[in-house]
Amino acid sequence: MKKKIISILLALMVVGALPACNSDNPSTNGGGTSESTQGGLPIVANEYIVKNSTSDYEVLYPANATSVEMTAVNEFVSIFKEATQIQLRIVSDDKMEEDGKYFSIGYTKLLEDAGYTYSTDELKTDGFKIKTLNDDVLIFGANDCGTVYGVYETLGYLFNYEYFYNDCYSLNKGVSNLNLYNFNVVEIPDIEYRATGYGSLANNNMDCYRLRMRPYPDFFIPINGIVFHNSLSYVNSSPDYNPAYWLANSGDQLCYTAGGDEQELEKMLNASLETLKTHLIKYPDRKVVTFTIEDNPNFCSCDACQSIISQYNGANSSVVIMFLNKLNAKVRAWFNEEDGKPYARDLDIVFFAYNATTDAPVTYNEEKQVYEGINGLKLDEGISVMYAPIAADFTDSLKQGINAQYYKTAEQWRDITHNMYLWIYSTNFSYYLAPYASFDGIAETYVAAKEVKTRWIFDQAQWNEYGFSTGWSNLKSYINAKLSWDTDEDIDKLINDFFKTYFGPAEAEMKEIFGQLRVLDEYNKKQNALGGLRSIYQNVVQEKFWPKNLLSSWLELYEKALAKIEPLKETNPVVYRRYYKHIAGERLSVYYLFVSLYSYNTDETVIRNYQTQFKADAESCGVTLFAESVSATIDSLFKQWGF
Repeated sequence: MKKKIISILLALMVVGALPACNSDNPSTNGGGTSESTQGGLPIVANEYIVKNSTSDYEVLYPANATSVEMTAVNEFVSIFKEATQIQLRIVSDDKMEEDGKYFSIGYTKLLEDAGYTYSTDELKTDGFKIKTLNDDVLIFGANDCGTVYGVYETLGYLFNYEYFYNDCYSLNKGVSNLNLYNFNVVEIPDIEYRATGYGSLANNNMDCYRLRMRPYPDFFIPINGIVFHNSLSYVNSSPDYNPAYWLANSGDQLCYTAGGDEQELEKMLNASLETLKTHLIKYPDRKVVTFTIEDNPNFCSCDACQSIISQYNGANSSVVIMFLNKLNAKVRAWFNEEDGKPYARDLDIVFFAYNATTDAPVTYNEEKQVYEGINGLKLDEGISVMYAPIAADFTDSLKQGINAQYYKTAEQWRDITHNMYLWIYSTNFSYYLAPYASFDGIAETYVAAKEVKTRWIFDQAQWNEYGFSTGWSNLKSYINAKLSWDTDEDIDKLINDFFKTYFGPAEAEMKEIFGQLRVLDEYNKKQNALGGLRSIYQNVVQEKFWPKNLLSSWLELYEKALAKIEPLKETNPVVYRRYYKHIAGERLSVYYLFVSLYSYNTDETVIRNYQTQFKADAESCGVTLFAESVSATIDSLFKQWGF
C-alpha cells in the first residue's frame, strides 16, 4: 500500500493535486444515559451519579487542602458541570456527613477512615488510585499532582474527557443519566517524571496538569537561576575562584581535576559545596539538582585530565564522575552535621552525558551480561546521569539504523547509574516553521526510554516558542505526553482522536494532508537523504524535499478544510475561530516553504498574497519565532519579506 501511495505522490509532484476525500464528521459530544462498562469497568447496580439531570453527589476535599488539591477539585466541578449542567457542591472533610455521597479528592478524612494507602513506593511520584467505596468515589495520588491526574482519568471514564491542546478537549455533553462505576483503578506512569518540551505548554501549569506533564525546570533546584549548563555557576562567584586552575584550556568548561593541583581541587570542591548548600536551604522540598557541562562541544585537554581519561577508554565523563563523587561525599557529610540536618534529603546530583561527555567509562561483563565501570569506577549513590544524544537522528527510532550506537550508550549508562534521565529531541531547531519528520520513530523511542529505565524524560521541541507552533507540533506535543505516561499507547489511535477533536468538520482534509506528509517523509528519507546524524539542525528548506505542485495541492486542501468550517462562522463563531486557528496554524508551514523555495518562479502577486496571509495568521495565532535563536523573531522574517 505504501508503494502505491508513493507512486501517486510522485505523479502529483509532476502533474498536480489529488482530490480531497469527503466524509461525514460525527459530533464529538454525546449525551444521554451511560449504561455501558466503559473502559471495562462494571457499574454498580441501581446506583446513579446523575439521574434525570439531578445528582445527590458532593465533592469532598481536605480541610487543609493544598492549592494543587483545590485545583483538582475545581477542575472536577467545572468539567462535571459542562457535561451535565449540574453544579456540584464542594464540602470540606471537617463537615462531612455520614450519609453523604461524595467524590473524595485528595487526602480526605473519608480516605483515611477507609484505610487506603497512597505511598510513593507503590505509585511512584505521579501515580494515582480511583476507588469506589459503597456509594463514594475516592480519587487520590501519591502526591498532589497524582490527585489532579486521577481527577482527569475519572472524568475520562465518566464523560470521555480527553485534553488535546490549550483550547481543545473532547467531552460528552448533555449527560442526564450516569451510572455509578465500580472503580478499582490504579495508574502508574511508565516514566516517573515527564517534562514538556514546548514553551506554549510549559508556560501554563494548567495545560501541563491536563496533559499529565510538568514544566521542565520544576523538578530541579536551579543554581543561581540556571537548571542546565550550570557548572560554571557553582564556582565563578567564589572568593577563591581561580580560573587558571579551575577552567579548562578552552575557558568555557570546568577542569574537573583543577589541573592536577590537589589544593586547588579541594578549594574548587568546597566552592561547589557552598553554592549547593545555599540552594538546598533555598529549596528545601526539591530532591534533584543538576551539575551539568556548558552548552558547547569543548572539554579540558590538560595533562592531568587526559592522564585519567586515557585510563577509561577516552571517556571524558570519567573525570566528571570522580569530581561529583567527591562533592557528593561532602554534601552527605554536611547532612550529618547539626547545621545540615534540617536540609538533609535523598538528594540526586545529575550530570550531563552530552557532547564531549556522552560516552560512558564502561566495559562489558560477558558473564553477568551487564556493563560495569572501568577500573571499578562507579557512580556513588546520589549521583545520576542525564543522557542527551543530540547527534542522533530523531526522524527514526532511537533503536534503529544509525541510532543503534546511541541506544547502546543509553544501555551502558543505565547499567552504572542510579537514576536515568533522558533528554531527546523532536523539532528542527534551525527551522521551527518546517515539519520535522519524527512521527515514524517516536513510539519506539519512548519504548526504548522505558527499556533503559528512564526516570525523567524531556523531549525538547520548540521550548522558547510561547505562542503557536506549526508543522504539526501541537499533535506531537499531545503524542509525547501520552507516550511518556504509557509507552504502549497506540499512536495511530492517538492521531485519529486528535484529528477528530482538533479539526472537527475539517478532519478528513487535514488527515489527507498529514498522511501525504508522512509518505513524503518516507520517500525523502530513502531518496533525498532526509534525516541523518544531527538531523535536528538539517537544512530542510530545499526544493528536493518539497515539490512545488505538492505544496500547491496542500494549499488547495487547506482551502477545502476552511470551507468545511465556514458554516460555523454564523452559527458558532467561537468554535469557528478555534478551528480556523488550528487549520490556518498548520497552513503556516506550507506558506513558509512555498515562499522560501518558489518565489523565483511564481507570480509576484501570488507570493505577496501568500506572505500577507501568512503574516495575518501568524500574528493571530501568536507565532513569535521561526528558529531557536532569540534573533529569529517572526517580525524579522516579516522585514525580510518587505513588511
